[in-house]
Amino acid sequence: MLIKDNINISINEDVEKELYECFSLFDTNKCGYIDIREFYFALKSLGLNFKKEQVKNIFLDIKKDIDEKLNFDEFFDIATKYLHTRYNDDEMDQMFSLFDPNDTGKITLQALRKVCTDIGENISDTELNNMIHFADKNNDKVIDKNEFKKVLLCSWKNDPLSDVDSDS
Repeated sequence: MLIKDNINISINEDVEKELYECFSLFDTNKCGYIDIREFYFALKSLGLNFKKEQVKNIFLDIKKDIDEKLNFDEFFDIATKYLHTRYNDDEMDQMFSLFDPNDTGKITLQALRKVCTDIGENISDTELNNMIHFADKNNDKVIDKNEFKKVLLCSWKNDPLSDVDSDS
């Protein structure tokens, strides 16, 4: 958990480590800053395949001049804003199929339990039911592909309210 500008931001520790390692790799002279060229390649290494003009625009949203450099905090803010875009529908479909090997279009408690058991996680049925309840927006006691994708996107965006209607 990071605290930035007095706001708690929940970032997976693995993602935080990945971003730090990426920044360090492209900070070739170890000065604590990266230029726009290093920034472009750092984003590419994270699977964020922006066009050069897009990277330039993103960079200039933070800096006034193309010759300025980004520090780690600035890089971190930008990268976390866009990380969720590195996954496409096909990849999310593949992830869903891990939980739905019979291609039923839904993830049941039994299927979720099997995946957890297969990967060596001992999670109680209560916790698994809570996971399903969290994702299950139509209250049919299973997770369909759209519900699954919404949870993934919510997680990747680090926005626990991204799936809440503004009218609610």
